[in-house]
Amino acid sequence: MFYFRIVLKMINMNLLKFFIVSIIIVFIVSCTDTKKEIRREINSGIKENSNSRFKEAIVHYQAAIDMDSQNAEAYLNMGNSYFNLRNFDKSMECANKAIELNNTYGVAYKLRAELYKKIFKNNTKACENYLLAEKYGVKNLQDYTKHCR
Repeated sequence: MFYFRIVLKMINMNLLKFFIVSIIIVFIVSCTDTKKEIRREINSGIKENSNSRFKEAIVHYQAAIDMDSQNAEAYLNMGNSYFNLRNFDKSMECANKAIELNNTYGVAYKLRAELYKKIFKNNTKACENYLLAEKYGVKNLQDYTKHCR
């Protein structure tokens, strides 16, 4: 009887280990699938945007955000689509959110700079953002930043 209990405990331990490992594998696979789906949505949005289907692009970016509300790239791209639709307030909201999520996202600072310069006519804030865009890796901004220094 004693050995039977020991064998039963070992079987239960192995089942528990198997169960835990199975849960971990399912979690990892589902996370990978979610990341792939987010990438597909963003890429679909980029394709729609490049074909001037800005509203359709926004639907894809929003789907990516619904899966990952911390995705700065989706917010930036959605901001670009709103810019193209001339919805500048929404474009600024998206640029701000992208920067809030990733404060070294140079391209988001560039979008915000464009909005401040061309739409909101605030050259001081435009310069601040162009300089930050340049600082965080955006190239070829000399024509914009030469007046900011």
